[in-house]
Amino acid sequence: MIHPTNALQSAGSFLQKVEIMRVNELKHFISRVRIFFKQFENQDFTNLSASHVQMLLNRHSLSNKDLLKDVTKSVKNNK
Repeated sequence: MIHPTNALQSAGSFLQKVEIMRVNELKHFISRVRIFFKQFENQDFTNLSASHVQMLLNRHSLSNKDLLKDVTKSVKNNK
């Protein structure tokens, strides 16, 4: 969820674990994605492999693990 804060008001709650991406983290994420896609400008798509794409995702910290660690925050309950 993209939200300006990761603090949840006392009247709100989620039934499942929710991660928040704030505006600064969103800007950082967008920058990473743009740089990642620029890697494909001169790429021969007929020889593109899944392992090469995964290597580029890892290089630009766009794997699931990296995204959850770097650009999202857990929701804090203010109860």
